Amino acid sequence: MLSKSERTLRMKEAFISLHKQGLTLKQIAHRFDLDSSTVYAHLQEIADAAGVPRESLLQFPHSPHLTYERRFEPVEPIDIEAVHAHFVTISDELNQTLIAISQQISQSLSVSDQIAKEEASWQ
Repeated sequence: MLSKSERTLRMKEAFISLHKQGLTLKQIAHRFDLDSSTVYAHLQEIADAAGVPRESLLQFPHSPHLTYERRFEPVEPIDIEAVHAHFVTISDELNQTLIAISQQISQSLSVSDQIAKEEASWQ
């Protein structure tokens, strides 16, 4: 695992690129396993190295706005018959599992009753 100073150095080197991608200070800190106050404390050094004002690093870069239609990938139509068939199969498997569990519980209770009777006869 990298030391905090090594993680801080790597964060400083990558900060501008990540900030331009739209990551916030908190997200950048999380990516490098640093506290956000550590990132904030080094902003002036980062700004000086990048030749930008420190305040510009505090602003969240704007990404191009997407219309509602462009936000989501097209969705394949759902085959309701296949979904129903899958549900029936899962339901049947669940019922079989519940029956098996019930049988195991009954057997365990039966064994427990036999043990209790044997223990009672010893007294």
